[in-house]
Amino acid sequence: MVERKQDVVDPLCLGPLEKTPDT
Repeated sequence: MVERKQDVVDPLCLGPLEKTPDT
């Protein structure tokens, strides 16, 4: 569920989100 939260906090990481963003 943490990964989902990052997607909302960092919309720019939505693309590389599959590559496990460290942001």
